[in-house]
Amino acid sequence: MAMDLDKMSDGLKLLTEGYIDYSREVIVGRALPDLRDGLKVVNRRVLYVLKNNYKKGLKVKSVSVVGDTLKLHPHGELSVYSSLVLMTDSNGSLNVPLLKGQGNFGGAHTTNPPAAARYTEVSLPAIAEEYFSEMNGIKMIPSYDATTVEPDVLPVSYPAVLCNSVSGIAVGFRSNIPSFNFSDVLDLTVEYLEEGACKTAINPDFPTGGYYVHNQKELERIMETGLGRIKLRGRVTTDNKDITVVEFPFGKTIQGLLGQVNKANIQGVKDAGNVDDFEHGIGLMVSCTAKNRVDDVLMQMYKHTDLQCNFSVDMMTILEGAPVRLGVWGIVAEWVKWRRTVLEKEYLYRIDSFKDELKESTAFLEIISDSAKCDKLVDLVLHKGDMEAIDYILKNYNKDIVTPDLAAWVIRRRLNEFRTGGKYAQRNADLKATIAEYDGYLKNIDQIIVRQLKLLKTKYGTSFPRKTEVTSLDYEFVETTVEMPKDTSVCTYVFSEGFLKKLRTAPSTHKGEYEFVGVAEMTLIAVDTKGRLLRVYTEDIPYCTENDNGMYLPKYLGLTEDADYRILWIEPLEEKTKMIVYKDGNVGFIDEKEWFGLNRKMKVIERGVADCPIGAIIDVPQVLFVIDDKGRVSYEVVSNIKQKDRSAKTRVFNVEKGGSIASYYATTETGMFLIYDIAKYRAPKLSYLENASDYQGNGTEFSPVY
Repeated sequence: MAMDLDKMSDGLKLLTEGYIDYSREVIVGRALPDLRDGLKVVNRRVLYVLKNNYKKGLKVKSVSVVGDTLKLHPHGELSVYSSLVLMTDSNGSLNVPLLKGQGNFGGAHTTNPPAAARYTEVSLPAIAEEYFSEMNGIKMIPSYDATTVEPDVLPVSYPAVLCNSVSGIAVGFRSNIPSFNFSDVLDLTVEYLEEGACKTAINPDFPTGGYYVHNQKELERIMETGLGRIKLRGRVTTDNKDITVVEFPFGKTIQGLLGQVNKANIQGVKDAGNVDDFEHGIGLMVSCTAKNRVDDVLMQMYKHTDLQCNFSVDMMTILEGAPVRLGVWGIVAEWVKWRRTVLEKEYLYRIDSFKDELKESTAFLEIISDSAKCDKLVDLVLHKGDMEAIDYILKNYNKDIVTPDLAAWVIRRRLNEFRTGGKYAQRNADLKATIAEYDGYLKNIDQIIVRQLKLLKTKYGTSFPRKTEVTSLDYEFVETTVEMPKDTSVCTYVFSEGFLKKLRTAPSTHKGEYEFVGVAEMTLIAVDTKGRLLRVYTEDIPYCTENDNGMYLPKYLGLTEDADYRILWIEPLEEKTKMIVYKDGNVGFIDEKEWFGLNRKMKVIERGVADCPIGAIIDVPQVLFVIDDKGRVSYEVVSNIKQKDRSAKTRVFNVEKGGSIASYYATTETGMFLIYDIAKYRAPKLSYLENASDYQGNGTEFSPVY
């Protein structure tokens, strides 16, 4: 049978037009938020139903709200309830929640489902009233079945689209809008209104907390174009061998991170599990095999899981029925333009209603202004009847002011008001003043918007504090297939009073607390007065001259120092163990092998070594001699000292209360013969030498403990 090309063409045309209509419905009617009120259609309908159908403040069963919303939103109760759930404060997905929830609404941090709609309740919070302040300023449109009307958009009094994160996928379009702090958005809008342009780049703020890694270049790109990338990181706490994730990057869940941790097979992880319960709160706990593996496991989690992740920004919204992509600054400008029209329509509506009311009192005052005519009118009302009184009014007064309806209204006033004007005189004056006031508003709409925004900040600013902390600390993990050769040029390092110099040649005079020869690209390890382990990557340290100060390491490491802060010790990182001599008679050990072979650059390890006064950090000797601040001597064979975790310490010498180790001497076992009758001075006791001849060595061999 031959193919009918004409009919085929009509069918293809019909199919194409139908697909376009479907695409438009999905884009505008379901998936993308409206720039003006920041809501998708289903969210707007839920709010409107609660406001329009129920008493203010009333808790309503969610199933009832869903049922009423379906009269406006014919896309299934599941789609309505799932949207309603995300709008509640109980769920925690919105910076500025639009519903108060009662019951189990799940949570932004978990994939656990909410309770069924018949078990939960919702009501409108105070902030939701800001969506309904000027309803006369917006257009009402027919519902899908033309049985009722609904608002085209809600007249929200602040740029809500920037306050709550929204995502959606439509036909050929996607949207992924980050949320910003409520007060920051209000301040930015005021800046635009007062200065004519936005200049401030505001930082994202997500309801799930955690950290935003500040990147000024990307942030400005988001402000200007609406496209960019935001790096987020969860917040963790550590306790001994355990890491607990207590705040999650936005959009990530306990279950998702747990699966990633298990799949990544991170070395050093003993166990991982959900601690979302009443005793511990929400969180994901990762137990490590040893305390000294905690930092490494945490870095691997940042690298291999969504504990640190990127949020891809695409600020696509609906404006005037079409999708548009604008930056934050562009959204503020368009919102202000729309807000002006809302207030203008609202104020004109109110002025018209005041003018209608003004006609009545004006007509009444016009009639009673002529006492003779007024007396005649009263006589007619009393003795002739309403029709003759109305006819008299229409024949004897200005017909531009007095209409038949107004005349009928006048004769129904009380007789004593015909003498004085009564309350209508005062109402007439009040209405004229109110109309003049609103005329002033129309001439100064921008000032009105600024005033409203400032009042909103005063009223609600403290209710929506910043949840996401802004940090400049970044962890970069770069995958490379070819390892670039390191710079092995020989140079000299000199460290003094917190400054590190990198010199191409040896200094002419020794001016540093520490001085050593190394290569241009190496790692240095250090310990400070707070017991933190520090690492310096010398490829970051520029060469300088002997007369320069060099790099100030606390600044390089991003540390906040106080008056007593010092870096106590610094040396090249080697695959060996170091001994820590503490002033209180304890010793500890640092195994530098812990940091070899790691693909990360962590500069500061907060819980590095025991937090107590450190005397010296030395290569592990065979025998350690010490002298306390009273001149007493003791020694110990190091092989007899148990080596613990680097943050622990072992008591070796019994120093008296208030005393301390003053100096030490590290030697081999042959060095024990420096003292006659050596057994008398064995640790833990410290003893005075019985006489000067007991010691055969050179006293200058003892190094001071600072």
